[in-house]
Amino acid sequence: MTEPQHPLAIVIPAWKPDFLERTLAGFASQTCKDFRLYIGDDCSPADIEGCVRRHAGTCDVVYHRFEENLGGRNLVQHWRRCIELTQGEPLLWLFSDDDLASPECVDVLLEAWKSAPKADVFHFDLLVVGEADEVLETPSRFPATLGGIEFYRKRRDNELLSFAPEFVFTRRVFERLGFVEFDLAWGSDMFTWINFSGEEGVKSLGRGRVSWRRSTVNISPNTKDLALLRRKILAEVEQIRWIRQFFESHGVPWTFQDEVRAAHAFCRNSLQKMPLARISEWWGFIREAASTSNSLLALPLYILLTVLSAARRRLAPTSRAT
Repeated sequence: MTEPQHPLAIVIPAWKPDFLERTLAGFASQTCKDFRLYIGDDCSPADIEGCVRRHAGTCDVVYHRFEENLGGRNLVQHWRRCIELTQGEPLLWLFSDDDLASPECVDVLLEAWKSAPKADVFHFDLLVVGEADEVLETPSRFPATLGGIEFYRKRRDNELLSFAPEFVFTRRVFERLGFVEFDLAWGSDMFTWINFSGEEGVKSLGRGRVSWRRSTVNISPNTKDLALLRRKILAEVEQIRWIRQFFESHGVPWTFQDEVRAAHAFCRNSLQKMPLARISEWWGFIREAASTSNSLLALPLYILLTVLSAARRRLAPTSRAT
């Protein structure tokens, strides 16, 4: 393989056109252009190529249209084939087709990578924005360095918020470990960063921000498709199995407190996804999940506590009004 022209490959698995123009404009406005942008069109019915063509010349861009839609069946495999488009760049930034990077991001990243050559994962501070780019939330900043197990515990306990596009990783760790894969890629990003963190941990970048978009076209807020909700709930059971093994493989005891908090987070997260009118279906999904898991020792207790707590919160406004 020839020497790469740039140290950084920014990879966008593209499907949705709604905000792609803004995403590309964000990379066109980077103060440092020492990167190549790879667009992997997942056989979208939208004119992704036309959108990319309008930004030709603003930065080094490679566009490829795949003849088969893969992301709808296996999103992680689509991520992989998009990364296969790259040409040996030592840094990989898996971005999305609707989020935003502030203009100094690439410059800040490359400076940090040069000063921490052993690190495998870098993290930008995060904003949550709406469809008009308005700021909806400013999540807590990450510590300067965050180990994988501490990262898991803080995410589990809602002390930190994270998504996928604010993380950058090295090719060497990707080729060694690959992506952690769950159904729907649900949580695959977070557990991949945990797996990649290694001895150096996740290195947080002091400047630059990534804006994650909350919109009606994300899969995350979909609470109407019960089949999708069931798959998400069962994927979260697989996540608990995986993290238990991760603890054990790193010589860290999985304590009863970890068990209890994992069960609590599982119930809390799954109930938040469910419309109140379909709570009986949620109960069925939980029973199915419990029957497939021998690790959630505290699950029955937390099912009861979570349901009672949620019911009390949801009924409280009605009670005060009467």
